[in-house]
Amino acid sequence: MQDPAVMTEIGAGASRRVYPTVPVGYEQFRQMAWTASQRLTNDKPNGVISIPALRQALRQVPPATFNQHLVRLERNGLVYLIPPEDPESISDDERHLALDHPAGDLRAFLLWMGPRTRPASFWD
Repeated sequence: MQDPAVMTEIGAGASRRVYPTVPVGYEQFRQMAWTASQRLTNDKPNGVISIPALRQALRQVPPATFNQHLVRLERNGLVYLIPPEDPESISDDERHLALDHPAGDLRAFLLWMGPRTRPASFWD
């Protein structure tokens, strides 16, 4: 039996939207995030991705799950979570969609650390 979708709100004010969310495991999130990141970096040669843009691309993932898995990707050495250069200069919407990092600061961008994104096989 599948879990029913839960509704979640993304954004604030006029840009607020409500989307259905579904449970997502870590491996599934990793693949979804990599695929979405590839789409988002098509026009960005440096590979840095906005966390709010990735959150929007993966809006079906519950916010708490998104945050948990993104921090786990960093702990596993797959991504580098980057704070904004000037946290005071980002808008309230961007701040709401960025990641409150366990270190106590805000992270607004991510960079994938290497090309290896597929699950490890027996021979790895």
